[in-house]
Amino acid sequence: MSKLDKLFKLPKVVAIFVPSTTDVVADGADKQKEWADKIGAQFSEWFGGVTTYDAMGGWMSDDHGLVQEGIKIVESRATAEALAKYTDDVVTLAEQLKADMSQEAVTLLHEGDMYLV
Repeated sequence: MSKLDKLFKLPKVVAIFVPSTTDVVADGADKQKEWADKIGAQFSEWFGGVTTYDAMGGWMSDDHGLVQEGIKIVESRATAEALAKYTDDVVTLAEQLKADMSQEAVTLLHEGDMYLV
Protein backbone atom coordinates (compact mmCIF):
# COMPACT_ATOMS: atom_id res chain seq x y z
CA MET A 1 0.00 0.00 0.00
CA SER A 2 1.30 3.43 -0.99
CA LYS A 3 1.26 6.45 1.29
CA LEU A 4 -1.03 8.05 -1.30
CA ASP A 5 -3.67 5.43 -0.57
CA LYS A 6 -4.01 6.88 2.93
CA LEU A 7 -4.60 10.47 1.74
CA PHE A 8 -7.86 12.28 1.01
CA LYS A 9 -8.34 12.36 -2.75
CA LEU A 10 -10.09 14.97 -4.91
CA PRO A 11 -10.23 13.28 -8.33
CA LYS A 12 -12.58 15.64 -10.19
CA VAL A 13 -11.84 19.08 -11.67
CA VAL A 14 -14.05 22.02 -12.53
CA ALA A 15 -13.01 25.48 -13.75
CA ILE A 16 -14.48 28.67 -15.15
CA PHE A 17 -12.39 30.93 -17.39
CA VAL A 18 -13.02 34.60 -16.54
CA PRO A 19 -12.39 37.06 -19.42
CA SER A 20 -10.74 40.45 -19.07
CA THR A 21 -12.95 42.23 -21.61
CA THR A 22 -16.60 43.14 -21.90
CA ASP A 23 -18.43 43.54 -25.21
CA VAL A 24 -15.48 41.84 -26.96
CA VAL A 25 -12.95 44.69 -26.77
CA ALA A 26 -13.80 46.95 -23.79
CA ASP A 27 -11.60 46.78 -20.67
CA GLY A 28 -13.24 44.56 -18.09
CA ALA A 29 -10.41 44.24 -15.55
CA ASP A 30 -12.55 45.41 -12.62
CA LYS A 31 -15.35 42.99 -13.48
CA GLN A 32 -12.79 40.23 -14.04
CA LYS A 33 -11.47 40.61 -10.48
CA GLU A 34 -14.99 40.81 -9.09
CA TRP A 35 -16.04 37.63 -10.90
CA ALA A 36 -12.84 35.71 -10.12
CA ASP A 37 -13.36 36.53 -6.43
CA LYS A 38 -17.06 35.61 -6.56
CA ILE A 39 -16.43 32.29 -8.32
CA GLY A 40 -13.50 31.55 -6.01
CA ALA A 41 -15.62 32.11 -2.92
CA GLN A 42 -18.45 29.97 -4.28
CA PHE A 43 -16.15 27.14 -5.40
CA SER A 44 -14.47 27.22 -1.97
CA GLU A 45 -17.84 26.83 -0.30
CA TRP A 46 -18.95 24.02 -2.61
CA PHE A 47 -15.67 22.14 -3.05
CA GLY A 48 -13.49 23.19 -0.12
CA GLY A 49 -10.87 25.27 -1.96
CA VAL A 50 -9.85 27.00 -5.16
CA THR A 51 -6.83 27.88 -7.27
CA THR A 52 -6.87 30.92 -9.55
CA TYR A 53 -4.23 31.50 -12.18
CA ASP A 54 -3.60 33.87 -15.08
CA ALA A 55 -3.44 32.73 -18.69
CA MET A 56 -3.93 34.07 -22.21
CA GLY A 57 -6.98 33.09 -24.20
CA GLY A 58 -8.00 33.70 -27.76
CA TRP A 59 -10.93 33.15 -30.06
CA MET A 60 -12.05 34.20 -33.53
CA SER A 61 -14.71 36.91 -33.66
CA ASP A 62 -16.73 37.46 -36.83
CA ASP A 63 -16.56 41.23 -36.27
CA HIS A 64 -13.08 41.69 -34.75
CA GLY A 65 -10.96 38.81 -36.05
CA LEU A 66 -8.62 37.17 -33.56
CA VAL A 67 -9.34 38.42 -30.05
CA GLN A 68 -6.67 37.64 -27.45
CA GLU A 69 -7.02 38.58 -23.82
CA GLY A 70 -5.78 37.85 -20.36
CA ILE A 71 -8.02 35.42 -18.52
CA LYS A 72 -8.23 34.15 -14.98
CA ILE A 73 -8.88 30.45 -14.62
CA VAL A 74 -10.71 29.68 -11.39
CA GLU A 75 -10.36 25.97 -10.67
CA SER A 76 -11.37 23.55 -7.96
CA ARG A 77 -10.72 19.88 -7.35
CA ALA A 78 -13.65 17.99 -5.92
CA THR A 79 -15.04 14.67 -4.85
CA ALA A 80 -17.35 12.99 -7.33
CA GLU A 81 -20.26 13.55 -4.95
CA ALA A 82 -19.63 17.29 -4.55
CA LEU A 83 -19.19 17.85 -8.27
CA ALA A 84 -22.40 15.94 -9.07
CA LYS A 85 -24.28 17.94 -6.44
CA TYR A 86 -23.13 21.37 -7.71
CA THR A 87 -22.67 20.93 -11.47
CA ASP A 88 -25.92 22.73 -12.36
CA ASP A 89 -24.97 25.56 -9.99
CA VAL A 90 -21.58 25.86 -11.69
CA VAL A 91 -23.28 26.16 -15.09
CA THR A 92 -25.64 28.82 -13.69
CA LEU A 93 -22.64 30.76 -12.35
CA ALA A 94 -20.98 30.63 -15.79
CA GLU A 95 -24.22 31.82 -17.41
CA GLN A 96 -24.37 34.78 -15.02
CA LEU A 97 -20.73 35.65 -15.79
CA LYS A 98 -21.45 35.48 -19.52
CA ALA A 99 -24.43 37.83 -19.25
CA ASP A 100 -22.78 40.31 -16.89
CA MET A 101 -19.62 40.64 -18.99
CA SER A 102 -21.52 40.66 -22.33
CA GLN A 103 -19.68 37.63 -23.70
CA GLU A 104 -20.61 35.52 -26.72
CA ALA A 105 -19.47 32.55 -24.63
CA VAL A 106 -17.42 31.69 -21.56
CA THR A 107 -15.42 28.53 -21.05
CA LEU A 108 -16.32 25.93 -18.46
CA LEU A 109 -14.04 22.96 -17.82
CA HIS A 110 -15.80 19.96 -16.27
CA GLU A 111 -13.95 16.67 -15.68
CA GLY A 112 -11.60 17.27 -18.58
CA ASP A 113 -14.30 18.32 -21.05
CA MET A 114 -14.47 21.92 -22.21
CA TYR A 115 -17.87 23.55 -22.68
CA LEU A 116 -18.75 26.92 -24.22
CA VAL A 117 -21.54 28.39 -22.12
